[in-house]
Amino acid sequence: MRAAPTGNVPILIKKYDDKITVSGRLYKKTKSGEGLSHDPNICALSIISKTLRKLNWDKDIVITQHGLSQQHVGRRNK
Repeated sequence: MRAAPTGNVPILIKKYDDKITVSGRLYKKTKSGEGLSHDPNICALSIISKTLRKLNWDKDIVITQHGLSQQHVGRRNK
């Protein structure tokens, strides 16, 4: 498989003994500003996480390379 273009974050899944990491960008500039937006990656990462839980993975699932900072995440985010 070829590498993603510069600036893109591919969805990569890595399994460790105590966690699974899933990389994917969630940060995006929007018309109303910058931060978490409605994006296909949000759905893809949610589906991957839900599927891992359905397959009985009970340890940590960590989203990496998301590009969000704490100021982008508020009470209204899930």
